[in-house]
Amino acid sequence: MVPPGGHRGARPGHGAGGTGRPGLRRWGATGHREDRAAMGGQREDRAVAEDGAAGREFGSRSAPGARWARGLRGPRGEGAPSRFPVSSPLQVPPPEGCTELSAPGDTVHIHYTGTLEDGRIIDSSLSRDPLQVELGKHQVIPGLEQSLLDMCVGEKRRAIIPPHLAYGKRGSPPTIPGDAVLRFEVELVGLSRASYWQKVVNEVVPLLCLGLVPALLGLIGFHLYRKASSPKLSKKKQKEEKRNKAKKK
Repeated sequence: MVPPGGHRGARPGHGAGGTGRPGLRRWGATGHREDRAAMGGQREDRAVAEDGAAGREFGSRSAPGARWARGLRGPRGEGAPSRFPVSSPLQVPPPEGCTELSAPGDTVHIHYTGTLEDGRIIDSSLSRDPLQVELGKHQVIPGLEQSLLDMCVGEKRRAIIPPHLAYGKRGSPPTIPGDAVLRFEVELVGLSRASYWQKVVNEVVPLLCLGLVPALLGLIGFHLYRKASSPKLSKKKQKEEKRNKAKKK
């Protein structure tokens, strides 16, 4: 089975589509009415009710674990459902006095357990070392990566990830079926802040590369144009030029 982020070689973050700025507040499921019908409206409603109940049991809306659970929705197409919770706090509250929140470019160390809606476990890190994820590098599925933003060390979260931010219509056979809604319980056990130079490399270098590529292509095109437009000498004239050069020497 392809882990939801355990091994980089598996590239789990590329198993599904999903766009939008990295950063988790809240997002909705996208797709057409037919896709929603296939997934089952009752499953969505049940997920909404259960997740909302978990949020009511824990803390206030101003808590760090709750504030990112509202406000931001994903891309909405025609007929897209208007609600689909992505996450709610677990019963363990965020540590008091937390000053460092995870952000793009940071490396987080997490323990996680991923399940399907029927409770079947698809993967867990509890029996091994914590998973290291560099945020913003698409090393895990989009929904899981977004749920790791704005977290404090020691905080636990529950993420309910819709298919378009997980493994999409194809799924990850044989463990994860197509159009599967995934549930993750995540604990942030460590956080490594990105240094200044790491941020420069991650943010500036890609922009420089984007600017250099068109310039290089332009130079190559200009060289080929000059070469094609220059007059071609016949073999006879080339031989005469070689003889003249030899005589001058």
